Amino acid sequence: MALAVVILLLIVVVGWAATPYLLDGFGNMLADPSAASQGAWLSDNPAFVGNSSKIDYPSDYGALANFTLGVINQERAAASLNPVVLSSVPSGQQHADSMVYYGYFSHWDNQGYKPYMRYTLLGGTGSVSENAALNYCTKSPPDSARPIAARCSLQTIEKAINGSEWMMMNNDSACCNNGHRANILDPLHDRVSVGIAYNSTTIFLVEDFENSYIGSESLRLSAGVVTLQGSMLEEGRGWMRSITGSEIAV
Repeated sequence: MALAVVILLLIVVVGWAATPYLLDGFGNMLADPSAASQGAWLSDNPAFVGNSSKIDYPSDYGALANFTLGVINQERAAASLNPVVLSSVPSGQQHADSMVYYGYFSHWDNQGYKPYMRYTLLGGTGSVSENAALNYCTKSPPDSARPIAARCSLQTIEKAINGSEWMMMNNDSACCNNGHRANILDPLHDRVSVGIAYNSTTIFLVEDFENSYIGSESLRLSAGVVTLQGSMLEEGRGWMRSITGSEIAV
């Protein structure tokens, strides 16, 4: 394994687990403030104002997100699972931006929001389970058995992402009771919101896995009754059928 340190976090709905590194008094893991300062590519504060956030993407986000998706789906294919696709909900990137901007590492952000809150505020309508990893850019000189620090580039970031995924799949039992692995290999997941943020030395990776099977076509409120009409993907069959549901407003 060519990476010196990988710090992982897992949350499924409202549960979490973490490795015993860099914990604050609340059990949240913190990045090294000297290494996790604001990413130079961030132009705006990513904090939520109401139900919106100014989300920035690094210039190489497309390549890095597709690389991450490929690693995830390679593991899923090896387990005979359907692939996930990239989500249009930007909750993963918003949280990665927030962590690199403010210099912390936790599922709970500095505004007190949990993953399902961020996901819902940004338009998510399914359920969400979050993996998060903090890693460092490194290189392996030919004359040394130990990796050394390197500036973050497309190549070193992909290396760090690959290392984080390997740790989540193969070295997760002591940290998180294999929760990251179970999240990657959950057969019900169909989408993933990938967040990647970095500065010169540090990479924050967020994977918001979704179970997104309902598409809303109309939402109406009349006489205290909310009526939803839309479509639902019936698991395992791959076809859509019309549904209508109602709920008394409270």
